[in-house]
Amino acid sequence: MSGISINEQCVNVFNHMKTRSAFKWAVFKIDRGGSEVVTEAVGDASTSYADFTAYMQPGECRYGGT
Repeated sequence: MSGISINEQCVNVFNHMKTRSAFKWAVFKIDRGGSEVVTEAVGDASTSYADFTAYMQPGECRYGGT
């Protein structure tokens, strides 16, 4: 086990994305303490792929789902 937990909000956002009822995409990151994956941003139906990729900065670790 890596010792990094997943914040409950991440699970909720992911489940909403699976049903396509709330979010078009989501970006997750490891918190500053390095102990938990947290939700950084979510995109509703009016957002674009460019909005999603804007959160994927070079040199910064992010996890994304569409």
